[in-house]
Amino acid sequence: MRDLTDKQIEDLVFQKYTISDKFDIENISEPERSLIAVYTAQGIIDNGGLSYFFESDFPDENAYTVMAESYRNIGKNSQPEAIEKVLAIFPNSKPHSDLRDRDAFLSKYFDELGSDYHPVVKYAEDILFRESASAYESAMDFYRSNIDQNAIIR
Repeated sequence: MRDLTDKQIEDLVFQKYTISDKFDIENISEPERSLIAVYTAQGIIDNGGLSYFFESDFPDENAYTVMAESYRNIGKNSQPEAIEKVLAIFPNSKPHSDLRDRDAFLSKYFDELGSDYHPVVKYAEDILFRESASAYESAMDFYRSNIDQNAIIR
């Protein structure tokens, strides 16, 4: 395990779990859960911001909470706080389960050019974009520090 590059570990961990409609991040043990959750969240955010992140229809209804917790697990505090502040904008602090309702909400409050654009979205995106590289690095450090170094990922 020590001799593997970060990319090799990333590939092995993600190969171990096939993301599907039945995928449940809560049933994955640490440190793999935090590595997968942070890489997934940060990758989506890096590719399309928080609107793209919240457009994602994760099969686990607690996925956003698990992702925020995973940032904390790897030693990050500003990213989970940013995600939680944005979650608080949603009714009951959870994205709508109906994708049409969620899309309408995102169009109203997450569109930077719209009159109802919520300033918390900009605040949170600034943090998440600025801290992107350190999130990946910290997730891998957390994984390497908490995995049995003799383990073979299967």
